Amino acid sequence: MRLSAAPVDGAVNLALVKLLAKALGVPSGMVRIAAGARQRNKSVLVEDVSPSVLIGQLRTLLESTRRGAQADEPGAAAVSRSVASRC
Repeated sequence: MRLSAAPVDGAVNLALVKLLAKALGVPSGMVRIAAGARQRNKSVLVEDVSPSVLIGQLRTLLESTRRGAQADEPGAAAVSRSVASRC
């Protein structure tokens, strides 16, 4: 995902957590940065969601973004093709 939030004081991490939580329909407390908090590439952990449900929700998110849907969260810009190809 590409986020337009500035990488200052964790703004990008917070924007990513909020965006994913909203898109996946889970509380933001269930989404956390597992690795790479200070890196461009991050690993994200979503608690209490089965892998099959998570994959389905991510595919839906990626498809809607590719069709030009805009995310409501500030800082959300686009989903890159490399992410889409991994799901």
